[in-house]
Amino acid sequence: MRSVTALVCLMVAAACADARLDRTFKALEGASEAQLITGMGRPPDNVVPLQSGARILQWRRSENVYSPGTPGQIMVSGGVSYYLPGARPSVDHEFCLVNWTVTNGIATQYHWQGECKSLQRKPGG
Repeated sequence: MRSVTALVCLMVAAACADARLDRTFKALEGASEAQLITGMGRPPDNVVPLQSGARILQWRRSENVYSPGTPGQIMVSGGVSYYLPGARPSVDHEFCLVNWTVTNGIATQYHWQGECKSLQRKPGG
């Protein structure tokens, strides 16, 4: 039962993080290209021109995120000492791709994929 509860909590947290990122991007819809670039915090990594005259601006983030881990703890219960090991340091790889369609200089729609945790902390940073 605990594992089910933990899984539900993780899913809710992920959905909230996705919704927060979605709100950030939704606020940029209808912005000019210059405002979009300012809102994303840096110039796009790639620009793809389309035959219709629209352009797709792409931002990518691919980086290793270091987690320092936590130290172990000693717990005393009923006069007995227990050692609880901490979490080991880890390095996770994060990949995020954000595509914006710009038509006539206006940001019209977006699509993102991957884990964009660092964008949730500071857009474009």
